[in-house]
Amino acid sequence: MGDTMGEESSDHLLRYFALHPDLLAHQPEDYNGASAMTEMLAIHRVIPARSLYRQMIKTGRPFRKIGQGTGGVVFGQEGTSFALKLAKSADTPQLWNDYRMHLDIKKAFENSQIARKTKIPACDKLVTKSYSKFFKKYPMLVAAAKRDCHTPTAVLITERIEPMPAPVRHGLISLYISPRNQVDAYMEKDNDDCLIRLYLGSMGGQEIKSTSIRNFELHLNQMHALGLNIDSYVNEMAAALAVMHWKAKTDARGVEFVLGASASEFTIFNETHRLEPLTLSRTDIEILFRPVINLWVLDFDQVQRITLDEDGVAKAVSAAEANNPYIPRPLQSSIVEKRAWTFFAVKYLQYSRMALNDKSMTYLPMLFLEGLIETEQKRQEQNVSTAAKK
Repeated sequence: MGDTMGEESSDHLLRYFALHPDLLAHQPEDYNGASAMTEMLAIHRVIPARSLYRQMIKTGRPFRKIGQGTGGVVFGQEGTSFALKLAKSADTPQLWNDYRMHLDIKKAFENSQIARKTKIPACDKLVTKSYSKFFKKYPMLVAAAKRDCHTPTAVLITERIEPMPAPVRHGLISLYISPRNQVDAYMEKDNDDCLIRLYLGSMGGQEIKSTSIRNFELHLNQMHALGLNIDSYVNEMAAALAVMHWKAKTDARGVEFVLGASASEFTIFNETHRLEPLTLSRTDIEILFRPVINLWVLDFDQVQRITLDEDGVAKAVSAAEANNPYIPRPLQSSIVEKRAWTFFAVKYLQYSRMALNDKSMTYLPMLFLEGLIETEQKRQEQNVSTAAKK
């Protein structure tokens, strides 16, 4: 029966690709999904794709839900560069906190020489509930949000993180969606919004039974199986946490670390010199603005300020536990996990010492790491105790 199901799935896929040949445009006959993904998911990797240059929000163009969190629902508009997070309720302390922490953390990153490859979305503005003209101007947004939010409500407008390019999305589907669901996954519109969550603290990656890759969870065991450069991810995450802890003076609670695309300024600066003067055409622009894979940090609604002392470290440790499974975990058994933790600890200490202006406080990052070790030790002891009682 299993062979029959596999044959049926293959037939469905062949028929689907016959109708949509563009999906195979980036896949040669000897296409190897795993090796292709290894190359494409490198940080700052330039991916050939359609143009990503964007426009401002349009009044008469429909909006579409592209994500949601604990306190807000996120909408986007095709062809524009903004994401609009609408508060789920009229009481908006989370969205206000998101706005303040977003600005503070972005400023800390911009003023630091650490985590230069890590990106924070630009934060445009917070529209309060009382500004009713906003929703009158964008009735299409009201229509899109009616199932999730009561409008008018507060709106946080930020830069939209570009979804992973089509070759990456197709690779994820072919590698991790069960064959019987792959056709549906290719056709699912929500998958066009795919971002990849980096779960460096989890070895639980496996085949997905659903058809969704909108917020794809890439676990450490999958990164290892793909042969990805795990050290580069760990390095950027360690640097980002160091900036958020010691530059921005926050606990980084609830933030997400995702792989997403962005228009390539790198490509522009390195290729425009090849063009003849005054010959830049629309086609040239579309070629020059190609997506680059970056590590992004987002969702700051739960972030709290900390003091640079032992109480602040305790809050940062608690927040890191809440952010599990993004951060590598100590005291694990496999070589992959041990390497990820060791490299994270070394780089976190290095970047934290660079971030701390007061050298008398350089013991605090070590306290943070010790706190993570102690918490993991207690968790494992609790697991052993629970297992013994069964």
